[in-house]
Amino acid sequence: MCGRFDLHTPMPWVAEAYFGGGRPLELVAGRYNIAPGTLISTVRQGEEQTEFALMKWGFRPSWAGEDAPRPINARAEKVATSRFFSHAFQHKRCLIPADGWFEWLAIESGKQPYYITDSSLGASEVLFFAGIY
Repeated sequence: MCGRFDLHTPMPWVAEAYFGGGRPLELVAGRYNIAPGTLISTVRQGEEQTEFALMKWGFRPSWAGEDAPRPINARAEKVATSRFFSHAFQHKRCLIPADGWFEWLAIESGKQPYYITDSSLGASEVLFFAGIY
């Protein structure tokens, strides 16, 4: 996953359009520069229904100490086999709705952000990142 993304599509709309309803916990205004370490909207499969939750962006297994790293990405090649991620990959997956994300290009005067989204999506459609928790 990237280091910054945005979600300006309202979560109640996402819940209805993609999951047939449900009750997102938050009714937050659009966020256009969501950073690691902040609360993000997530979607996960509960015992009986789809659940919508706010979760802190950054992963640390419950067995890891407070001084353990809190990475924001997991490599696809290692997420299933890494001791740090494997249990969550097998049992605790979620979706992270987004309208797009940012990548930076190093230029002479610093870094230039570029916004990336799927141009084939309609005005009210979102994309989803895979997540673990």
